[in-house]
Amino acid sequence: MEQEVRTPITPSEADNEPAISPAEYNKVVAGLKLVSIALTNVSASVDRTATLNAMGKGSVPLDIRARAGFEDGAAVKVVQSYRIGCRSGRHKCLAIDATYELLFNSSEPFTPEFFSAFQVIALPTYVWPYFRELAQSITSRMSLPPLVLPLVGLEVMPPTA
Repeated sequence: MEQEVRTPITPSEADNEPAISPAEYNKVVAGLKLVSIALTNVSASVDRTATLNAMGKGSVPLDIRARAGFEDGAAVKVVQSYRIGCRSGRHKCLAIDATYELLFNSSEPFTPEFFSAFQVIALPTYVWPYFRELAQSITSRMSLPPLVLPLVGLEVMPPTA
């Protein structure tokens, strides 16, 4: 499926003073051990007529969003969610939502300052490949041309209140 990807625009970490030094970040990363990655929620819907009509007109504009959060405890639980949406005029063509839960053991404190960098630098390398495969598989099972997402993940949106 040919697609045009529209990603949310958020302030870049590079535009601000880093909340954590590279040395501090690397120290925490060195102490992280991934225990598990699990798909905890998935939903998908398609209006095949609207999607196929949109595809017949050229590229299909996709809106792809990501959200992440964490809970520190005996093991650090990181939650990453992705959402793909597509509209053709007023018609919702395609929607795919997926949430992944990652468990890490950490020998260093897993702080909000560390997480603000981690969610941009490292988290997509863990989760994005799983989501790419899920999106391709789901669209194929919907009898649509498989959706091939970009190799590299997208910028993470800040958490909502």
